[in-house]
Amino acid sequence: MSEGAVDIKHPEPAVPMDEATFRWIMNEDVMATEKPAEGIRVFAHDLKMLRRRIGEHLR
Repeated sequence: MSEGAVDIKHPEPAVPMDEATFRWIMNEDVMATEKPAEGIRVFAHDLKMLRRRIGEHLR
């Protein structure tokens, strides 16, 4: 790696990061908490509907 290059896969954190700080920042970020949870709920709902439709089709 050349001098002054940035390692994109492992960038230096902008602030000192301990676990408590990481969890605080993550919980403040809607895209890191609420959106994944929403996606999981929608997926679970769709899976339930798909299983019901397959069951009806097989009867």
